[in-house]
Amino acid sequence: MLYKAGVVLDTPTLFVTGGLTAVIWTDFVQTILMVAGAILLCVLSFIEVGGYTGLLNLYHSSIPESLILSNQTCNMPLDEAFHIFRDPLSPDLPWPGALTGAIIKSFWYWCADQVIVQRALAAKNITHAKAGTLLAAVLKLLPLFLLVMPGMIARVLYPETVGCADPETCLKVCNSPAGCSNIAYSALVLNLMPAGLRGLMLAVMLAALMSSLTSVFNSSSTIFTLDIWTLIRKNASSRELMIVGRVFVVVLVGLSIVWVPLLKGNHGSQIFTYTVQVGSFFQPPIIAAFTLALFTSRVTEKGAFWCMIVGGVIGITRFVLEYSYDKPSCGEGPDIRPSFIKDFHFLYFSALVYVLCIIVAVVISLLTKPISPKHLHRLTFWNRFDKEERVNLPAQGENKENPEDEQSEEDTETTQTSVVWYKKVVLWICGIDHRVANRSQSANEDASAQRHESLYEKPVYRRIVNLLAVVIAATAVFVMVFFK
Repeated sequence: MLYKAGVVLDTPTLFVTGGLTAVIWTDFVQTILMVAGAILLCVLSFIEVGGYTGLLNLYHSSIPESLILSNQTCNMPLDEAFHIFRDPLSPDLPWPGALTGAIIKSFWYWCADQVIVQRALAAKNITHAKAGTLLAAVLKLLPLFLLVMPGMIARVLYPETVGCADPETCLKVCNSPAGCSNIAYSALVLNLMPAGLRGLMLAVMLAALMSSLTSVFNSSSTIFTLDIWTLIRKNASSRELMIVGRVFVVVLVGLSIVWVPLLKGNHGSQIFTYTVQVGSFFQPPIIAAFTLALFTSRVTEKGAFWCMIVGGVIGITRFVLEYSYDKPSCGEGPDIRPSFIKDFHFLYFSALVYVLCIIVAVVISLLTKPISPKHLHRLTFWNRFDKEERVNLPAQGENKENPEDEQSEEDTETTQTSVVWYKKVVLWICGIDHRVANRSQSANEDASAQRHESLYEKPVYRRIVNLLAVVIAATAVFVMVFFK
């Protein structure tokens, strides 16, 4: 079944498990493997370096020999390496950026990213959704100890490779003249893990890659199918939507393969830094529209539209300019990039674009006609408990006749007639059973009748999840203060 805005869209029964169900089960198994393998490697890494104290003592002296002989300072271990909040002019992570742009990015990821939202909306009820979110929060505390610190240990253990600074040496080690920090984790796996466990960890790393890809592909397919294809084909049948979604995944796989050499050719950007930068260019307008829609009913469709357009244009401009200039490698000479690129940190840029998008959305919304309250029940934080039935806004150019009736007739005719063998093959590949007729619309009617109860929680469960949320938040604050 496909879900969109609380509406159940009838689909043929799948005899090959796929879609969100397959992704969630895959993530469940792979998460167990990833966490267990990462904990094991973390323990072995700390044993090898002499514990946390050994890491503190040795990290700042993990300097490659070529860097010592050249008397250069680039790629040296940072003095602020064990601190989260750093100098406001730091090119790495300035503390004002961590409190503005990084929070905006996190807000987008957890509240507006389809990969996360799709899983929350698939929960049995709101208590399950909260519990799943809290589990994700616990897991999100682990990367500092399971990924970041082992990466620092890799530099201590292998300064000539992981910490290389000479472009020629780095090019030989990892085929990147700007540095080899991207191979830090794999270096630990290959050098510290015994043969059998080494294979397990390689499987875990592949599992992490597969988990991310399947999540992104599935969510992107949902967005394209339900939000774009239905505008092109307003009366598309459920079967057509299913096939289009699978074809779109194939297209995404092809684009991803094409993008790999472009990322590799990017002059020295670390993979994680690259993803954070790109996200900071394009996420602010999305979260600006989201936060306004969440906390105020005065924002209109035109305000949100122009908020997205203005922010998108600014983000694309910064993206093009950012990667039109090559950042010089260590010892290549002065950085000739424009000041608004090399000195204007991407986290500051994200915060500025967010504020600008808020202003654009508010101004245009105030200049346009407000949305009637009958269309806004349970759509903002303040009226989330309203029990009045919400009247949906008519889509632009929408046919007054019910398109679901036409779709049902089309599906019924299709399922009642014989299907030639080559169509059966195509449907089998897509995981669609052509023998099943349409389902009843009673599911939609029941969901519509109980929508106002969707936020109900049993008091005892609500207290438990709220208490856990406070504990996890306090733990996160403690970690931030400890490593400030």
